Amino acid sequence: MIEMKNGSTVFDALNSSFSVGYKEFAGLGRLLTSIDDVSQNSTNYWFYDVDGGFAHVAADKFVLLKDATVL
Repeated sequence: MIEMKNGSTVFDALNSSFSVGYKEFAGLGRLLTSIDDVSQNSTNYWFYDVDGGFAHVAADKFVLLKDATVL
């Protein structure tokens, strides 16, 4: 479990515990490209889920609510 301060994003939470690679896209945000040196490739990508639902925004755009679970 990671405790984050109010207003933190999924990217903040991941980056506080792992080495996170990303690519910045204007207007979209930071899209994850690697976590702890495990990189995406042509058939595998990094996606995330918050409280059982697939996220439809970049990790730095998803603000976490209290007691959120990120997978």
